[in-house]
Amino acid sequence: MLEHRICRFATANARGQPHIVPVWYVYDGESFYIITNYGTKKYRNLLENNRVALAIDDYPRNGDIEGVCIVGSSEILERGDIYRYAQGLIQEKYSNWNKYQPWGEGKVPIIRIKPNGYSSW
Repeated sequence: MLEHRICRFATANARGQPHIVPVWYVYDGESFYIITNYGTKKYRNLLENNRVALAIDDYPRNGDIEGVCIVGSSEILERGDIYRYAQGLIQEKYSNWNKYQPWGEGKVPIIRIKPNGYSSW
């Protein structure tokens, strides 16, 4: 399931108002990484509240729905070694993305999520 291309990403502002969107993600065994843009609601929410959740689910043809919900804390990456590491993971998984978007340090923030709990079904 961690190889899926899309997950649902939930943030909340300082008042606790939730916001959920589908996003591309990568997972390296310790952290999840998500790309965003500076003008998005999820980015603004993360400036106010770094608590997040991810849902990755699967609906196989046999009807056995599977999924995992991960909760954790986020960190906004804009530059540096961890940014470049995450950028490489994202470019490897989504090779066509950078053809259509500005890309690089200071142009596109990357969200790093450190899980601290999960539930599955």
